[in-house]
Amino acid sequence: MNKKVKELRKEISRLKKMVVKDEVTGILNRRGFYERISDFFNDVVFFKKDRVPREKRKEFVVKDLAILFIDIDNLKRINDIYGHAAGDKVIKIVAKIIEGNIRKSDFAGRWGGDEFVVGLVGSTEGSAFKVAQIIKDKSLEDKRISTYKGVKTSLSIGAAEVDDSVLSIDDLIDRADRAMYEGKHKKGKNFIVKYSEIS
Repeated sequence: MNKKVKELRKEISRLKKMVVKDEVTGILNRRGFYERISDFFNDVVFFKKDRVPREKRKEFVVKDLAILFIDIDNLKRINDIYGHAAGDKVIKIVAKIIEGNIRKSDFAGRWGGDEFVVGLVGSTEGSAFKVAQIIKDKSLEDKRISTYKGVKTSLSIGAAEVDDSVLSIDDLIDRADRAMYEGKHKKGKNFIVKYSEIS
């Protein structure tokens, strides 16, 4: 294989990564998150519809799937006062906290702006809530962001799981987003809310 072909393959590989990775944090972007969650989502939906035959075949089956929708409280204030470079610094730290507190089988993505999504493979809404609590506590303990130059930051988080009434990935994400919104705008930020608590 000549040098030019090798270089071309390397560049294609780099571009493929760019398509699914967030350039600020290095974690998945929205497109990458969709791609990653689709396989698990389809498996879980199939399992819930066809539980017995699937279990009898003793295949490895993903039976549950939950997601977290995470919003950084007061990031807009940091951007307005100190600029977007400061905001990006906070976003990077939060991304590292999220990634450092989920399992290898789980995956995180930046949804956009100050919002993140986390796919928790094999998790129910209840176990997702526990993961959210750890992430929230770690962010509050982190002195680099808990009070960034006088601006208090925290995380508002919504949790939702795939159950028989979830119609699509968008529906699942929307449920977690609505739960997060409930905590951020109705309870006053820095809350974790399960979708089942508001539905």
